[in-house]
Amino acid sequence: MSWSATIHVWTNSPRDLRASEKLVLAYIAWRVNDELLDRRSVWASVATFARETGLDRKTVKAALRALEQRELISVDRRNGATSMCRL
Repeated sequence: MSWSATIHVWTNSPRDLRASEKLVLAYIAWRVNDELLDRRSVWASVATFARETGLDRKTVKAALRALEQRELISVDRRNGATSMCRL
């Protein structure tokens, strides 16, 4: 867990984010491991995002796309597997 990434998201994310987008962004920040070399990356499936946030899979996918379009995250997708999300 990364307190610095989590605090950054809560204090610096755009105010016009939808609640689902902010929740997904906060979940990514919470999953970041500061001890890894690539400290801003998280590997997780949409199913994991949905289960852990309580959001529907379609809502998670829409939030990830919106965050990526706003350049708040980058996503490396792999079909049928986990994706890497980077803050």
